[in-house]
Amino acid sequence: MYNYLYITLFVLCCIYTSNAQTRDFPTFPSPQNDFYKLLDEKKVLNPIYLKGPVRDVNRTYILHISPDNEEVYMTNYFYRLKRDKEITEYITNDRYDDTTIPYLNQALRPAVQHDTIIKEDFYTYMYTDGKLMKYMAYDVDGGTRDSIVYTYKKDHLHTRTHYRSQGAIDVVFLENGEIDDSTMYFPEFSIYAYDKARYNKKGQIRSLKQYEFTVENDLVDGYQYSYNYDDKGRFESIEAISNRYFLTFKQLRKHPKKWKLKNNDTVDGMYLETIVNVSYDIEDNIQTYVKTDSNKNRESYNVTYSNYFDKVIQVARDDYDQYNDVLIHRDLMYEYVYDEHHNPTDITSYIIVDGEKILDKSTRLQISYY
Repeated sequence: MYNYLYITLFVLCCIYTSNAQTRDFPTFPSPQNDFYKLLDEKKVLNPIYLKGPVRDVNRTYILHISPDNEEVYMTNYFYRLKRDKEITEYITNDRYDDTTIPYLNQALRPAVQHDTIIKEDFYTYMYTDGKLMKYMAYDVDGGTRDSIVYTYKKDHLHTRTHYRSQGAIDVVFLENGEIDDSTMYFPEFSIYAYDKARYNKKGQIRSLKQYEFTVENDLVDGYQYSYNYDDKGRFESIEAISNRYFLTFKQLRKHPKKWKLKNNDTVDGMYLETIVNVSYDIEDNIQTYVKTDSNKNRESYNVTYSNYFDKVIQVARDDYDQYNDVLIHRDLMYEYVYDEHHNPTDITSYIIVDGEKILDKSTRLQISYY
């Protein structure tokens, strides 16, 4: 019964936390993800991120017949924006799309510049000098309580500690089926996740440790990241190690920063080492991005910038099939065309088979400006 309730409340907690994402939460820097900005996904999915005085956008996405798809699928999206970039109209023929205008406009929410406390329904945000210091979520019906505490060092995010109650272990239901609030039992906050980052003198992240509980009792996922930079201060590489550990009874009663997980029993098959290496061209543009892991998976990206208005990204990917003990190799290519505002207007992806380019997906943005 306890395990069932624990899992149920964990799911509820995730649902309510995801619904609370009305404000941007601080995140640890992830320079290894900077490469993916080259894919322009933000600009494609939300016109707020496009440059210039955008008035409206017609986006057409086509999934073509290819080795991965047997029939053509096309969807259209239309956005209308005010001069201040606020989206006033959004239309699509994608029946599975649940995007809303308020969701798209979240990026326009003004940043807090001073000390303040903001309460929105069951969520509270506490700011000091414009920095989010504490986030709290409280749900009576679901029996959950969350708290995330942030600390800073020289204006850089230093730690993130997430406390979560398992709540509502002993409840009484009224005749109408609702929960009698007076019987709610909330234990002291138990830590759901703990992050610790260290920075160099330039404010760049050097190392990061993360611990996150899994749904199963007495298990924790541990992550350790080590970042490296070149002589110019550009991100050069990262080494990451992840594993899943069984926690002892003593560790469950201690703060995660006191854990010494190397001596713990681990879950078979969960250990993973990942290495990312990045190189740049003479103009400091990311030119190559190579990601490998101890499970034999490999991703390699090579970017060619022909001029200001286009670029090509070539991808070589090896996915390891552990059941058949084979590597599945795939070659891909992405071609980008930009307008005078350096907004993407055409993105075409291909699957390369025996040196031949086979059209796979295409996205076109027809952008009009004020």
